Amino acid sequence: MNKVTVVLIFACGVLTGAVIDYTMLKKRFENRLEKEITEIKKRRDTYFDNVHEAIDTLGADIKSFFDEQDKNREETPTSGRYPWESNDDSSNRPESFCSRIEAKDFGELEGYSTEYLIWYKGGTLVDDYDKPIDNPDEVIGEENVKTLEEGLDDVLYIRNDKTKCDYQIDIDEQSFEDYVANNPYAQGKMEGFDE
Repeated sequence: MNKVTVVLIFACGVLTGAVIDYTMLKKRFENRLEKEITEIKKRRDTYFDNVHEAIDTLGADIKSFFDEQDKNREETPTSGRYPWESNDDSSNRPESFCSRIEAKDFGELEGYSTEYLIWYKGGTLVDDYDKPIDNPDEVIGEENVKTLEEGLDDVLYIRNDKTKCDYQIDIDEQSFEDYVANNPYAQGKMEGFDE
């Protein structure tokens, strides 16, 4: 055998070995890649199933919350944004529906909401949007209106059992008209209430 034949046989052996190694490695990596892809898809599907389940649960919780709110709204005869804007005949309502409470009791009773009101000198009670309340007697009670007119307190806390609301009433020494006249922001807000 001459040297050329030996080199050719050796080269064929190396080439055959390289092709076989390439084919085996290719199959091994394809199998490994396929397993990893399958595992990633499983994890992704599990993750999305958990996310969808959480969204469904949250959606059900939100729906039940709003259903409860609607049910409560249906049980309370109101016509406006505020609980005191009621359709019922307030002339039959006893005075005891409103009572003064201590500052520490404000907002502490479960099931009662809180509102912040301002009493201006001259007898104007407004909500936190500076909207005057037409019948303050119905919101905070006649006795409490008298107390506010006397001007002995800086802040008054009142619980209205009819509307299930605690009110914090801050007393302002200026009249509501002066407040609006001296406050350009309030003037712009008052224009919307005239319509």
